[in-house]
Amino acid sequence: MKTQLRMSKPLTGLLISWLLVTVASVCAAAESTLIEFSLKDQFDTVHTRSETAGKTVFILGSDGDGSEFNDPWGETINERLADHPNYSQLHQLPYADLRSVPFFAKGFARGMMPEEPENWVLMDWKGRIAKAYEFRDGATNMLVFAPDGTLTLQVAGTQLDEAVLDAVVDELSRQLDKTEATTESL
Repeated sequence: MKTQLRMSKPLTGLLISWLLVTVASVCAAAESTLIEFSLKDQFDTVHTRSETAGKTVFILGSDGDGSEFNDPWGETINERLADHPNYSQLHQLPYADLRSVPFFAKGFARGMMPEEPENWVLMDWKGRIAKAYEFRDGATNMLVFAPDGTLTLQVAGTQLDEAVLDAVVDELSRQLDKTEATTESL
């Protein structure tokens, strides 16, 4: 007779969350801080690292194969954080890794981006950010940076996963709390 190990749902969730954070820490990318960058969005507006100074930064993005997962992750995370008292201090960087787009298809790729100016996306034709943080292909990659630019969480996923969502929202909330404390002390 085989014995089956059963775990309660809260314990399983806690174990998965711990494992996720541990794996994210152990498998951390080569870079541990937010790199210097200067990238244009689809409207040719330049965005730079200096715009993020003193703010919690959240990069959410993918290559073309992972782009279908970006909206569900981004919308859910934003809904969960919308009531945070320091939400306005969150600097979000929607990101597209376009290094696999051939030069003759750049116009087509730009045309596939949202047309509304408030829905801009960083267009990284050389994949600088994706390479620096070793993005997972075919998935939404999410990075959280503390107000001092330190990478505090890096995860990737395809379909929405509660444990991963909780880890991202919890870390963003922690960093926003720090941003608030930093802002108040000035």
